[in-house]
Amino acid sequence: MELEPRDLYEKLEFDKIIELIEKQCLGELGIEAVRRIKPHTDLAYIEKLLDEVSAYKLTIEKRPLPDQPIPRYQRRYQTPGN
Repeated sequence: MELEPRDLYEKLEFDKIIELIEKQCLGELGIEAVRRIKPHTDLAYIEKLLDEVSAYKLTIEKRPLPDQPIPRYQRRYQTPGN
């Protein structure tokens, strides 16, 4: 996908957004996935994603996620020595 102007990524500070998201990743697979994120230009697709985010946000507002990992998945998130 070619965006115009060529410096659009810099003007949007897209690299800074990617860095912020990378810091929230728990491992290399997540970081690699985030680095592959590219802006979309298809308005219908963007609206679909925004609808999904809105639905997720409403769900979280009604029933917040726990601060700690869910016990049955906790072993996955433990660091060596824990």
